[in-house]
Amino acid sequence: IIDKKQFAIETLAGIMKPEVIIGNDGKVSLVTINMGKPFTDRALIPMDGPAGPVVDEPINIDGTVYKITSLLMGVPHTMTYVRDVDTVNLPVLGPKFETNPLFPRKTNMNFIQVVDNKTIKVRTWERGAGATLACGTGSCACAVGSYLNGFTGRSVDVNLYLGTLHI
Repeated sequence: IIDKKQFAIETLAGIMKPEVIIGNDGKVSLVTINMGKPFTDRALIPMDGPAGPVVDEPINIDGTVYKITSLLMGVPHTMTYVRDVDTVNLPVLGPKFETNPLFPRKTNMNFIQVVDNKTIKVRTWERGAGATLACGTGSCACAVGSYLNGFTGRSVDVNLYLGTLHI
């Protein structure tokens, strides 16, 4: 629907400028985009509690303690690490994190399975929308969070329901 290699898209996180990469066959082989800087300060997320970043911090949901990492990637994202994302009851757990009183403006919730130091598998509950099939800001947040927690390097493939993003 476009014939330019670079163009602008207005999003809730601001103006984004994707770049289309054309392969040798004349077809789109890749689309790249700078999603902006992640902010790790609790006040910017926003999240209640002491100042500073939120990395591997405990939170109690219905008597179970989860370790969370939260950051702002244009919108707030919180993540926790699980053995198998396919066994997470997303419609039950997602809203409990989303509406937790620690998050005055709610949060998007990401459940992450670390496959190896270059690959993660993610399932996202989007605040106000529910389970999502793919989430660009969530994928970026999960890549940053996985790096901050020491699970991956800075270059990560994020496997989602609808495919893989390289972050």
